[in-house]
Amino acid sequence: MSDAVAAPVTLPESLSSRARRRKALGPVVVGALGGLLAGGYGLVGVGTLPENMACTYDKFPSLARPWMAHHVGVPTPLLIVLAAVGLAAPAAMGLATVLVARPRDVWEDLSAGITAGLTATLTGLLTGLGSASVVALVVVPSIADLTLLGTAAGAPAGAVLEERYPDLLTAPARERGGLMMAKITADQVNGCVTGSWAAVAAALASCGVLGLCGTLAAGPLTRRGDRLRTLLVPYLELSLSNAVLAGLVVRLWEPGVLGIDGPGPGPLVLLAAVNLGVFFAVRRRLGWLTHLALALAWGVTLIQAQGVPVPLILGVSAYAGALYLVLRSLRPAPTLC
Repeated sequence: MSDAVAAPVTLPESLSSRARRRKALGPVVVGALGGLLAGGYGLVGVGTLPENMACTYDKFPSLARPWMAHHVGVPTPLLIVLAAVGLAAPAAMGLATVLVARPRDVWEDLSAGITAGLTATLTGLLTGLGSASVVALVVVPSIADLTLLGTAAGAPAGAVLEERYPDLLTAPARERGGLMMAKITADQVNGCVTGSWAAVAAALASCGVLGLCGTLAAGPLTRRGDRLRTLLVPYLELSLSNAVLAGLVVRLWEPGVLGIDGPGPGPLVLLAAVNLGVFFAVRRRLGWLTHLALALAWGVTLIQAQGVPVPLILGVSAYAGALYLVLRSLRPAPTLC
């Protein structure tokens, strides 16, 4: 028997080495850039800390300065730019991921979106979102007690601390300072643990969710042949609406971590229903009036999820108008005899 000669195997363009590198590394690069720019928004919250720390250490010239305690004046226009870019960059990650990786179906959308979202979450934690959350939950809650200790140092014994914390009256006077310090330390330990979870939750609910939702929204839009100019509006409708819903779910799951009250389940269910209507309108390419009505209903629901009352006539009109226009699109068009 003669040995059969194997025919050379040629890979299609979608499976070429270049395409495989793009699919594997593209979401990572996009997520890293998105998280880096989103971290700039977190730096806005702590942008004045180096200057404040430097002013404090100016009064202690004999001490070695921490690396952050230096006079670094950040111009206000730069902070505004960082905040604007930090808000816009995560919203664009999904579309950029699809344009780079070019997923062929919803499963590849999901894979690319998860990669971009997790990379953006990690990068955002490292570049500003993590430090802002930890400072907010470790340092800020202790400021009142530390100020009280500083005031008590120059006041008569028993005149300051006991007014704020009557429980100290039951302890000997020489032990009250140590008890107060132990209380502050306990609060800071709790803040460290809580702050780490809050940082992950904040980064995941912003960078991560936007990266995933944006990719799942952009994939079908690009594969159905929409041009970039025409798919921007439906892309933002799908990605932002679902990302906001996911962020509110995080607040419902752990409202105490971020120091804010989470919405009730009722508004979230209603918001999910409106998001389903938005998905239907984008998929069926319904008219602009339907999209406008759904946007109004979505805005009303979001306001209600924040606990802000909405006039009854406005809520009823928004929901009724959106429901009517969506249901009207389900009716078959009349035929001419």
